Amino acid sequence: MVDLTAAHAPQLTVDRTHLISYDRSWVEQALLAQIPHLLTSEAGVLSHEWLANFVLHSPHVADEIFARAVAANFAPWVVAGREVSIGRAGCFPADDHLFRSDRNQFEVVDQLPARVLGWRLETRPEAGTATAGGGVAGDIVARPSDHILLSSRINPDESRPLATRSSWLSKLLPVRLGHLVSVSLATRKPVPELAGRLRDLGFELELPDHVPADLADGDVILLSEKCDGRDPWLRLSSKVGAGHLLAAAAATGRTVAQVADRLTRFGYRVPDVEAFPLAYDRNDLVLVSVNQDGKSPWHAGDWVQLGHLLAGALKTGRSPREVADRLRLFGFHIPAAEEIPDRVEQFDPLLLSFGLTGRSPWLLPRFGVTAGRVFSLAADTGISPPLIGARLHALGFRPPELPEIQPDDAVLISRDLDGRAPWLSVWETVPWGHLLVASQLLGRSPEEVGKRLGLLGYQVETPGSHSFDGGDPGDKLLVSMLRNGRSPWRSVDKPLTITEVLQIAKESGRRRIDVAKRLGRLGYEVSESSLLPEESEVIDQLMILPDQNLRGARPLDIERVVPPGHIYATARNLGLSVPQVVAGLRRFGFRIPPLPAYERKITEDEVRLLSKYLNGRSPWLPAEEPVPPAHVVRILAAGWELPRAVEGLAMFGMRIAKPSRSRFGHADNVIPKLSRGR
Repeated sequence: MVDLTAAHAPQLTVDRTHLISYDRSWVEQALLAQIPHLLTSEAGVLSHEWLANFVLHSPHVADEIFARAVAANFAPWVVAGREVSIGRAGCFPADDHLFRSDRNQFEVVDQLPARVLGWRLETRPEAGTATAGGGVAGDIVARPSDHILLSSRINPDESRPLATRSSWLSKLLPVRLGHLVSVSLATRKPVPELAGRLRDLGFELELPDHVPADLADGDVILLSEKCDGRDPWLRLSSKVGAGHLLAAAAATGRTVAQVADRLTRFGYRVPDVEAFPLAYDRNDLVLVSVNQDGKSPWHAGDWVQLGHLLAGALKTGRSPREVADRLRLFGFHIPAAEEIPDRVEQFDPLLLSFGLTGRSPWLLPRFGVTAGRVFSLAADTGISPPLIGARLHALGFRPPELPEIQPDDAVLISRDLDGRAPWLSVWETVPWGHLLVASQLLGRSPEEVGKRLGLLGYQVETPGSHSFDGGDPGDKLLVSMLRNGRSPWRSVDKPLTITEVLQIAKESGRRRIDVAKRLGRLGYEVSESSLLPEESEVIDQLMILPDQNLRGARPLDIERVVPPGHIYATARNLGLSVPQVVAGLRRFGFRIPPLPAYERKITEDEVRLLSKYLNGRSPWLPAEEPVPPAHVVRILAAGWELPRAVEGLAMFGMRIAKPSRSRFGHADNVIPKLSRGR
């Protein structure tokens, strides 16, 4: 239906192979006129898959096609290889991947909120039906544009299926106004209608009392944090910064006053722009951005710290006082005139940055500066500590009394004990492991190391008791949090669990009991079960540290109930009985869920059923939570007979969530009443 000569001819590239622009309104009217022909069986075009992809090109027309198809009871309607009723199944593009076991299925299932998965399950005949009043299938029939409504963004990469090109709305955060305005403009549906649909699906919304009816394309620019018309969107709870007003004005061609007025109509709090300069440039955007890069995030607070002011002076080539005067015009409160130096030094941002990075967050004058901080800066900049102290004093800070520098100080205050950045933070307690490794490295006692760090302004950990004997080369592996002999080092504030001791034993090649005893001598507290006599080191490790070479595998967590899948898989893989595995785990203090009597040999399929990805390996379904909708979807997509699968899960003690009779959105674990189909 492309006419290159008529009044509505599209604009093409020079080689006439790509479309630049076209009269969308005229094209959509022409498409709507052809819907009756599309619905005839002879056309052979209309299908769930075709409509699911067409919705990206024209959501409004796609929804109209679907509405007329439902009215005509269009058939056959095939979703994920199974013919279903169009009025019940609706058209939700992700369904083709949710209920088909392919490479995209896990990605879609893992991203969709549980409430949406439960909604889609209710439409599948093989999943049965929800009890009366338990769901929303009879109230909300999926329409093509729901895919856009539930997606935080659509990636136009046509090489991937529609269902996997989406980043779905957050499962935890409320939906923001910018998203609804964006979807409203794309689908031509009013914001209140879209908001109501999301509420019915259980989402929380962050909306003002009133939304203007005269939405325009430029509104999504104003409502997006980066002024690009995409997620992330502005929060109604946060005041809009001057930087956002400037960037939005530049992106839309509106004045700052027009931007502020429009955002106010949407319910946002904005700065008073009456005193804003009429002209502004790129340097102004640099000054009002948190990272002095002229981009979001913007400085939203009223107060500007001295560090931000001096960093802005370096970035823009202005004097500190010129920067202060400019920021004052944008409504910021700046330090008093006597606190602002006449000039800025190249290293000033480093001196005043909280993390010694030259960037926000910034130190406040009331904060004391430690000797360790001065020595770290000296090592990074090559400037002597006395000169750094003098500059800090000139900038209004209280420099410390500096002890005489010792050759090993740079090593002591470096996180990796190599005399180079990154440096220890003076705002965090130095872990005991750092002292132990430094002691071994420098030939001093941990007490001497701790005393020196204290003189440099650091707080250090001290264990209740220890018997340090000069250290052992293998100790670095024991006190390393990542078990690689490097920082971060272990703290003594929390006892090591049997799982951690076994992990260290496996990495170091030592016996578990030897590791536990050595850690105890070094001042660490270990769980009593770590000191139990060894029976079978290999069996212990296999029971607690399964699948360590598999990506995503996790050892058992002593603070959580052991998943049933782990127990039954261990019994099957090691040739042990379930009571033997349970007894072994209890011996080490793990909590065991209630398990039914199980006498016969466990099959591979039964173990697979208890694993999240149906592969018989961790991660396992947790014991303390009901089986989630995502797992039921995976079972269906894998072609398993659902009633028998549910019976198997129940046999292993897994709790199946019952349908909720309340509003659908108030129960994330809605599982349809499982029957043998219809």
